[in-house]
Amino acid sequence: MVVHRGCLLCRTGQFLWNEVHKALSKMCLSNRSIVLVLVVAMVLSLCVGPGTALGTPLGVNPPVTYIRASLKAAALRYNVPSIILMAIAYQESGWRQFDANGNTVTGSDTTSLDMGIMQINSSGRTDVARLMTDIDYNIDTGAKMLDGKWKLTPGIGDRDRNVLENWYYAIWAYNGFSSTNNPNTPGGRHFQDSILALMARQVLGSDGQPLWPPVAVTPPSPALVVSPVGWIPTPQPVHYGDLYGGFNPGNPVGVLQGPADPGALAAAGEIGQVRITWSPSTAGSYTVLRYDIYRSQGAPDIQKAELVAETKPDATQFVDIGPLQRTPYYYWVLCEDIRGNVSNPVGPVEAQPIIMTSPITKITLVFTLDKPAVVMNGVTVPMETAPVIENGRTILPIRYVATPLGTQVLWNSKEQKVTLLGTKKVELWIGKPQATVDGVEVPIDPANLEVAPRISGGRTMLPLRFVSEAFGAEILYDPLLRTVTVTLNKTT
Repeated sequence: MVVHRGCLLCRTGQFLWNEVHKALSKMCLSNRSIVLVLVVAMVLSLCVGPGTALGTPLGVNPPVTYIRASLKAAALRYNVPSIILMAIAYQESGWRQFDANGNTVTGSDTTSLDMGIMQINSSGRTDVARLMTDIDYNIDTGAKMLDGKWKLTPGIGDRDRNVLENWYYAIWAYNGFSSTNNPNTPGGRHFQDSILALMARQVLGSDGQPLWPPVAVTPPSPALVVSPVGWIPTPQPVHYGDLYGGFNPGNPVGVLQGPADPGALAAAGEIGQVRITWSPSTAGSYTVLRYDIYRSQGAPDIQKAELVAETKPDATQFVDIGPLQRTPYYYWVLCEDIRGNVSNPVGPVEAQPIIMTSPITKITLVFTLDKPAVVMNGVTVPMETAPVIENGRTILPIRYVATPLGTQVLWNSKEQKVTLLGTKKVELWIGKPQATVDGVEVPIDPANLEVAPRISGGRTMLPLRFVSEAFGAEILYDPLLRTVTVTLNKTT
């Protein structure tokens, strides 16, 4: 029996199998056969593929007991008090991945979607299909995002993660660390205040049980939340979450001390990459686990920075190979201990990689047939699947073309449709030789109606030429080298 590590259902199935195996030895041969069939059917109904939970089909929400357990497990995995993640999920979606019609719960603006139970924004993401269909993955992504917001927002009090009051800024940042959520802004969203109010309510699930034990968290005085937002003391009285084994009034090693800030941070642009260096931190109350490196492009905005690396605790440098463009990048480094406590983010430091391309070329992609790599502006990036020739045309996983060309990829599993959002809106369907460009139906390849998108190994494969030219790029095929070069020209 194959057991997926970390899967509660698979571990349950393994436990059932072991217990039944003991009983089988005491049964006659005919009874053993009957029991084996029943057990196999039961275990298979529990251990299911991506996008489902407890055997629920795609488009149907799992039972509330399952959602509660998944939210708690993800929260504790990222050192987030589970009541906070549960309340955010309820505020965002009512604990639903799918609506009554079986469609993913979404909110949208003109350029992106907010998806699923945690309302993860699609902007810049390559995992949209999974976020739309897999509730556990959506929950895990939300917990990881909230953990990231904790690390990058100013500290409250001693930054003890188990003190619920210390999460006020991080909850705020989950919805956007902007003035509209500032408690001093009249008529603003005040997302974090709504979450705190929700945490104090008793909300019953469909199983008749409270979704979480209500806690009346103390909000900070709005007078302390100045602009720009900075450190404030922990509001009193304090309330504790379920980290570190539950109620934890105080730290067993004394006053909580996070790791010291890294020192001597520097960044230097090199050919196709940026090298970041720093001097080591010293441990606080707990052992150092790693260094986290964050990056933003074009402007030194830490709230828009993305996590690009997690290094070993003895590391003093990281090489960012991107893919990167000829533009300034800004970096921050922070130290994290084994309990998730972090130093202040040190930075930003600025560097610009040396990109060996023409000054009017925004992006150049070089694909080699049957080779699982693409050269992006001189930097080789591995691909999960190599480009191949099919029906006389090159097809490949779409994200390696769409993302560098500045387009966003959205996947609709019910319609088997790929939507590309960029300078145009392009829609393609699996197995269909026609597409729409800004609402107008066009053939993908007028000379060959066999050319159509398909799915291979769980990845969406699209015709390279059609997608590239739809967004204004040029294509050059070299039959000797078996390479396809995609060039998008834009004056800098």
